[in-house]
Amino acid sequence: MHFIVNAMCSHSLDRFVFHGVGFLIDDLLIYNARHIRLASSLGMKKISRNILALQQCTKTIMHDVRDGELLRAKQYFSLFSLNPQVCTCSLVVVALPSNPDCARTCSL
Repeated sequence: MHFIVNAMCSHSLDRFVFHGVGFLIDDLLIYNARHIRLASSLGMKKISRNILALQQCTKTIMHDVRDGELLRAKQYFSLFSLNPQVCTCSLVVVALPSNPDCARTCSL
């Protein structure tokens, strides 16, 4: 697809066509994660490998390095590998770092 657009359009129009594609893929991955019924460790490895493949494909057609990184999707799917207690505690510590009670309950 990149070759077709590159042949038909100028370089600035090429940037415009693909601007934001990485962010769109990022949002679609996170939005459609609700359809995952059971997340096993093997399934999460496959998803992270597919995210890496998508990242490599988007970086070949993108000119902006930040646009094709898919950081939010990587971070979101990394939460699937954590158990609920660790996930909740990490969110509480990040959200409320000044509250010592939260740190005490999460260390138990």
